[in-house]
Amino acid sequence: MPTFAKEFGYGRCMTLSLVGASKQKILLVQDPAHNWPTKRHVGSGKDGKLTYEEFMADLAQKYDAKTHVADPTLRAPGSDGSGSPSILEASNKLISKRYDGLLPVKFITPNEKSMNDYASFVSLVDQKFHEIQTTHGDKPEWKLFLAEKHERSTNLVGEINVIRKQETEEWIKKQMVTKVKGGTGDKKPLYGLELKESDLVTERVQTKVPGQTGTYERVLIAETWTQNRRNKDFTDALNNAGIKSRRDLMTWADNLGKAGNIGPNSPGNIGHFQTTQVWNETVIRHSLSIPAVARACNARLIMSNEIPGQMEESEQPYCIWHPDLATEDTYRALVSRFPDMRYQVGRACAVAGYHTLYKELDLLPEVSIAEEARESRTEGGKLIYDEIMNFKSRYAIMDDCKRSIEIEDYQCPAYLNGDTEVRWRLKARQSLSSNGLQDPLPCIEEDMHLDIEKQDLDEEHATLDNEEAKLLYQPLPQDLPTVKKTLLLQMAAYDGNIERFSQLAGGGRRLSELDLECVRRGILHHAMFARWWADQIKTDTVYAQAVPYITWVQEAIVARRIMVNDYAEFEKGWPPGVPKPYIIWWPLRPDPSFLLFLLERCPEISTQIAAAAIVCDYDHVYSAVDPAPSWDLWKVTMFSPNSFYREDQERRAKEKNVDFNFSGWKDLEPVYRYRDLMQTREFTVLEPYEGRIRDTVEEYDVPDGYEKILSTGDVQLKVWEGVGRVSPAS
Repeated sequence: MPTFAKEFGYGRCMTLSLVGASKQKILLVQDPAHNWPTKRHVGSGKDGKLTYEEFMADLAQKYDAKTHVADPTLRAPGSDGSGSPSILEASNKLISKRYDGLLPVKFITPNEKSMNDYASFVSLVDQKFHEIQTTHGDKPEWKLFLAEKHERSTNLVGEINVIRKQETEEWIKKQMVTKVKGGTGDKKPLYGLELKESDLVTERVQTKVPGQTGTYERVLIAETWTQNRRNKDFTDALNNAGIKSRRDLMTWADNLGKAGNIGPNSPGNIGHFQTTQVWNETVIRHSLSIPAVARACNARLIMSNEIPGQMEESEQPYCIWHPDLATEDTYRALVSRFPDMRYQVGRACAVAGYHTLYKELDLLPEVSIAEEARESRTEGGKLIYDEIMNFKSRYAIMDDCKRSIEIEDYQCPAYLNGDTEVRWRLKARQSLSSNGLQDPLPCIEEDMHLDIEKQDLDEEHATLDNEEAKLLYQPLPQDLPTVKKTLLLQMAAYDGNIERFSQLAGGGRRLSELDLECVRRGILHHAMFARWWADQIKTDTVYAQAVPYITWVQEAIVARRIMVNDYAEFEKGWPPGVPKPYIIWWPLRPDPSFLLFLLERCPEISTQIAAAAIVCDYDHVYSAVDPAPSWDLWKVTMFSPNSFYREDQERRAKEKNVDFNFSGWKDLEPVYRYRDLMQTREFTVLEPYEGRIRDTVEEYDVPDGYEKILSTGDVQLKVWEGVGRVSPAS
């Protein structure tokens, strides 16, 4: 890959491949009317599309401004005609021609001209955040998510501002002493101020850039002017640049380095065209001081068959096998220079099937390498897998959730448990434009699985074959024969099966919302599962840490305790810090005397108690609550066998002029109350589908429903396919 393609990340979002001309609609949008020929992006191909040579020249800004001609010696990888170079050969050709510029940020969103300006970009981020907060901020499941994202974006913007501030101050000093380069004709001069460095008043400032130490030199503009206002050489140099006063000098310094002030008819310091390149260089230099960025750049270099010159331990990437694989020789050279990366290289060998190199590494038999090798479906991968499985004991050294490699304090014996984020799983992507971005774990590429568009797994990897489906109803082996265990985990949670769930979820993978729905269902139906989860939360185990919305689990636990009439839990009132459930009468119905006790001790949940009284037909409990008319309770009356409660709510509403045609929810939480109500009907929702069992439970629409509800009916039906008549063996 050319340098501009490999400098940013793992090959996602801010990179493009050598055959990137197909991306012209994204990166180089045609604009035939642009003032600058180099910004028109019109080529000699069909409909004005850029050819490969033109695209690469345009992207690297190597077009001749007058002739608009690209270098004809460039050839696309595998192209027709003479040459037909490999990707490596084409990449080397680009680099030899110095087509190695950095990809300008403005190419990422070419249709949004305002986003070329940094301040507008930050404003749009802030606007988008507040838009989501306004829409979803009151929802419990969004609060923690929004808080985390707000903190993360605030910190990131702060770090960017620190970098920009220091670079501006360093750049100003450099340009104040740069020699003038005169222009001819209509051309603007590329000028500095050509001042003497000895005339500048400066101070040493401690850097605040994350990951950097030491100081840098900052020019004190006002003091410099005051000290030199009678210095003829100083004032003459400023006059040559059109600077007549201290205000002019301050304005010059303020405008300097702003990419937004560069371009046709732009304000400010028009002459400094080189500013764009300087900003690109400094952003990369300082970004590399941030370990996560350094790891991404180093991973991209390795996958492009280049060995980084040096890497601190914090700069060594975890994943070096996606989206691209390096050659076997590259991985061999990498481990020779950086021996600490031998397990990453071993994992890459498992993916690519490099059995010879794997044997040279002399690694301990490691379970994630075994799973990666098995799932690679390569001949060399099978040899690696068989070799590891022939050992009596295996080791867990690589931890995908922590992105760590534990050489000393490893786990042994360890078993294949489907916890590896194997390469084919990395093909699933969430869209950048999605309002509900998830923060997945594990995430071995450190990119949140983002892409421009959402990408799902293919049919083979999103469904279970016959042998994998058998694991749904057979005991789990110590070594799972598959990494497709989403449905296995969900059904274990749904059934409240502690043993199966604890084995399947023990790797720390973050639970999805569908997983959580299954956990909640298991807790509500199984007291022992609820009790087990209470311990996980209390001691903050790996299982509790994997839950994105722990209040969902707490809510289900306390609901189950109410259903089994747990007087001790509520003797001193509602437990502090525990969320209040909406439904406390399903799947078990609490005793009416316990509800009266609860009403006395915890009056803050009187509406929930009234709802339970309605559904359970406890008229004396309902009378004791004496509830005000409520749209929520009115909907609950539809779940009662006694029409009295509906009529009573309507009578009370008429007396107090309450309108039940309210289209929203306002009294109780969680937000999705009607969905929870419909879940209690235990619909056998079946929408049969052809083919193999999907590796996930499904949600379905219900009659008059506002939300989809969880159903495992399709799975429970499909496991019977092909069984035939069940009768004792003769």
